[in-house]
Amino acid sequence: MINYITLREVQSSDLSAIAEIESDSFDHGWSVHMFEDELVRNDTVFLLAEDKDMIAGFILLRADFNEAELFKIAVPKKYRCSGIGAILLDEAVKRVRVKGAEHIFLEVREDNMTAISLYEKKGFVKTGKRKNYYNGSINALLMELKL
Repeated sequence: MINYITLREVQSSDLSAIAEIESDSFDHGWSVHMFEDELVRNDTVFLLAEDKDMIAGFILLRADFNEAELFKIAVPKKYRCSGIGAILLDEAVKRVRVKGAEHIFLEVREDNMTAISLYEKKGFVKTGKRKNYYNGSINALLMELKL
């Protein structure tokens, strides 16, 4: 059960836990080192949600000029379907808008109906497809949100 969710920027001390969530969520997840590189970038929005002292999800976008790209969003199994992904996405959208983004782009596995449903509820539209992008057999849907 979710008690009280807080959002904050990711710190280096969070990266091991984030990499573990990443590993549990994706076949070929990013390493701690890859996440470390994001902490020093000026164009990154890297947030996490906390439930007490537990990381309940994270989101990573890059915003450059008038565009942003959603690279990562993950919620541990314990917290899935609880609205945390939507909370993270809403806050990230606000922050990239402040950075001047007019569009947010993403790609998502065509078989990830939970994520696709979230993105569509938040106003993303499908704009294309990459054939056999994931594991050589699963298509990637390209989606865009105009801000």
